[in-house]
Amino acid sequence: MPTEIPLNIILNTSTKLKILRLFFSHTADFRVPGREVARRINMSAPAVHAALKDLFSQDVLKIEIIGKQHIYSLNSKNRIVKDILEPSFKKELSLQEDIKLFLLKKFEESGVNHKIKSLILYGSLQRAKATGTSDVDIAIIVKNAENAKEIEDKIIGDIARQFKEYFGLNLDAYIKPEAEFINRIEKKLPPVSTLMESYSVFFGKDPRDLKNYVTKRNKDKKRRT
Repeated sequence: MPTEIPLNIILNTSTKLKILRLFFSHTADFRVPGREVARRINMSAPAVHAALKDLFSQDVLKIEIIGKQHIYSLNSKNRIVKDILEPSFKKELSLQEDIKLFLLKKFEESGVNHKIKSLILYGSLQRAKATGTSDVDIAIIVKNAENAKEIEDKIIGDIARQFKEYFGLNLDAYIKPEAEFINRIEKKLPPVSTLMESYSVFFGKDPRDLKNYVTKRNKDKKRRT
């Protein structure tokens, strides 16, 4: 009698988990090159290539070869993908979506949403290692120190309390001006160095895009001087 591949084989590495989390966070028709997968989940290309190859061999992913590119997508007709993996990952992502909508609403009500450049989820919830007592870790990137202080006051004053009442979880916010956050990316300083290993952007720019943009802007300034 034929048997399906056990889940512990499909989900046997953190790289595979990150890859599947990426696919299930998009619509079913999401297609992406292997190199872009590596960039988005912040993993080395060889590790991601090996994991993608495994997931393809296990019928979890499909491959379309266009020129020299391997374009990956979910094999949504596969029973394990459709009936087991998708509901599990969607359930995980639904809490993240609820948290995202709650925070965006509260920041809008507080009148500070336009001062936020990036709102990011990281930590144990992002890595799917949260327990009932885990904090929800968010990072907020703003333009300057004045904006950081204003948003910090809003969170300490009301938002964290309302978050605790609604979700039963503590909200831990890491708030930094754009320049300082980028400096920590470049120097690989904690907690940003850990954050960059696994995160979801709730609002605004991806930190890597923000970094690339600022680096390009600085180079452009030097050319003009």
